Amino acid sequence: MLLPATGFVLAASLILGGGTRSGFLGDAVLQILSVAALLVVLNRMFSPELAPDGMRWHTNARWAFAVCAVVWSGPILQLIPLPPGVWTRLPDRALISRSYELLSQPLPWFPISMVPSLTWTAWLSLLPPTAIFLGTALIGYRQRRQLSLVLLSVGLASVLLGLLQIAQGPDSSLRFFDYTNSTDAVGFFANRNHFAALLYCLTVFAAAWAIDTVIITKTANRWFTSSMLIVIASFTMLVVLIGAQSMARSRAGIGLSLAALASTFALAAFDRRTQSAKLATRLLAGAVMLALLFTVQLALFRILDRFDRDSLVEGRIAFTQRTYAIAQEHLLTGTGLGTFVAVFPLYERTEELLANTYVNHAHNDIAQLLMEAGAGGGVLMLGFGLWLAARAFGVWWPAASGPSDLDRALARSSVVVIALLMLHSVVDYPLRTGAMLAVFAFAAGLLVPPPPQSGQAWPVSGPGASPPASPAQRGQNAPPPNATAVTWPGAWQRPKDGGSSPPPVATSPRVGPTMPDDCKP
Repeated sequence: MLLPATGFVLAASLILGGGTRSGFLGDAVLQILSVAALLVVLNRMFSPELAPDGMRWHTNARWAFAVCAVVWSGPILQLIPLPPGVWTRLPDRALISRSYELLSQPLPWFPISMVPSLTWTAWLSLLPPTAIFLGTALIGYRQRRQLSLVLLSVGLASVLLGLLQIAQGPDSSLRFFDYTNSTDAVGFFANRNHFAALLYCLTVFAAAWAIDTVIITKTANRWFTSSMLIVIASFTMLVVLIGAQSMARSRAGIGLSLAALASTFALAAFDRRTQSAKLATRLLAGAVMLALLFTVQLALFRILDRFDRDSLVEGRIAFTQRTYAIAQEHLLTGTGLGTFVAVFPLYERTEELLANTYVNHAHNDIAQLLMEAGAGGGVLMLGFGLWLAARAFGVWWPAASGPSDLDRALARSSVVVIALLMLHSVVDYPLRTGAMLAVFAFAAGLLVPPPPQSGQAWPVSGPGASPPASPAQRGQNAPPPNATAVTWPGAWQRPKDGGSSPPPVATSPRVGPTMPDDCKP
């Protein structure tokens, strides 16, 4: 039940979570669905299967749940009512207290959040990514691969939708938001920048699959029709995702897509199957050149038009500076999660106003989170950065044993995806949409080593490593006491149970090691 529940919430988030603000009907539906998924997650978390050593929960599950509890506690603390003698001493509460005085009403108890209703809405928006993160963390490698295919499938559907939007023009009925970029492809989103963010994230995950398919085919020397179709389909998907950036015409998306493409070559270079990886690198280069050729021929002038001088770019700098100033004033407690739209106009200056421009976000999530969450938000961001650095070291330079090469590649792709989204958040707000927050949560979940029963434990080097499962935990997978492990001859064959390596092969002094028929020379 855990895999279908997590996959359903992930797909629903990509389809319904494309709005740039809270309060849409799709957000409410998504939150209701995520509650059901969270019940499945909690049932799995308390399952005895996750406690082989007598522990209540598996260590990774406990840490994942603890992190989510800390994130959830922030908005809750901002919603606790405080007596008038306390909240009136907080910054900029004179306006609120003055309103009660004009109405000749006594001062009530009031929370830290300057607009409690908006903070409640922001808290509810954390439900879907929490369900996706915990659900991904509690399943094995094989199920994680299936989730990545769900992500790629819905992403390709969004690309097809964007193509139809371009074909039908600005008045297309397939644009699901009233305030949107009517001349560009947006897919299931309201904003082309967030559609572009989805595209470069999918590019990295698709490259991991494309590299693995071509290496497996070459290593096994199985150049049959079915194998070739899989390889061609993988690289076709990669070309489509790269070319789709020209439909979105997002400046940040184009720049970060170039970084994403560079990371795909790193994925091939770090693959353990070095000789076969060289072919994958050449095919990657060919796919990139083909996509760029189509882009230059069909959309070069449309893209260059987006790089003309834009007054909104200069305005964003002023927005960020003003947001940092507000954050400094409310550094201790913050103004309340989700309160930017209501609080920011109180601090705007006349010379900073832009005609016909509505400031719905700071276009810098670091500044906005510091403003809304205060010092606590800054501590959480710092802690996440340290954890990401530790896990990045663990998945890019792991121990010799561990998960399969595809699972390693997906984990490495997750590091790249998270890093790209964090860079994008410095100039925009992709993580303020439910869809991209779901992708972020999925990528973070891939970096949490799965429970031992979900697949062989992931021994990695570096901080945040999880110890390998003992023979008692592995049960029947453990070799007999008198068995001698040998190198597996078919490195191209991925174990079906999601583990990192095939079962050991017993040897005999007279017979020698045995191997499957399909691995024999």
